[in-house]
Amino acid sequence: MLTEEKNKQGSENLFIEITQKQIKESDANKNHPGNIAELVLARMNSVDNNKEELAIAIKGLSEICQQLVFACSDYINVIAELKRHIKLLERK
Repeated sequence: MLTEEKNKQGSENLFIEITQKQIKESDANKNHPGNIAELVLARMNSVDNNKEELAIAIKGLSEICQQLVFACSDYINVIAELKRHIKLLERK
């Protein structure tokens, strides 16, 4: 599974590099009407790829945040129990 993801990311990164190269090459010829469509499509593909990468990153961060919230709530419960236990011991 990880290998597939690495291969997918590698091919996406290669595509992004090629797209960025096309954008740079197109910038030099952007005054030609025939190159404008190519430039726009290349930039749209670049934005779409970045959007997908950001969505994956945000999803990962969201999962980590959920884990942190659960861990914090567990610790809060443990601390509350310890406080209650300390009060019981102080009364004795």
